[in-house]
Amino acid sequence: MQPNKTILGALLKKFSPNFVWDFTKDSAKAIFDKLKDKFIKESKAFLTEEQLTKFIEKLTTREPNSTKNPYIDVDAVYQDIVDEPDEKFVEEFKKWLSDNAEMFKAAEIESNQTVTNYGIHNTGTFTNHGGGSIEITTTFKKR
Repeated sequence: MQPNKTILGALLKKFSPNFVWDFTKDSAKAIFDKLKDKFIKESKAFLTEEQLTKFIEKLTTREPNSTKNPYIDVDAVYQDIVDEPDEKFVEEFKKWLSDNAEMFKAAEIESNQTVTNYGIHNTGTFTNHGGGSIEITTTFKKR
């Protein structure tokens, strides 16, 4: 699903419209760590890392029901995951997103650079080592 078609995409469209949540990127791990610090350790809005992970998964895979106010969807997802929802969570989450906008922008740039600044260049070197194996040399070059 395209990032701008998800709940998280609707939330971030003003400051990071092409952000893609990718746990293989250090920047996404850093964002998740900040989320854990704020919403598990500090405010205790989530009791476990699993709850927070489910929350992020749903925000990054579901389409918003309300593009004008995606925080309605945030609240619905949150209430679906936790047994005793914190009524201040949506406001705290909205503020947290705003306070961490630069981190999302940096992650978006990191993701785009990975895709656009490097291409695969095959040197065309194929070597048969006599045992039936073929060595193929491929290099990555900056565009």
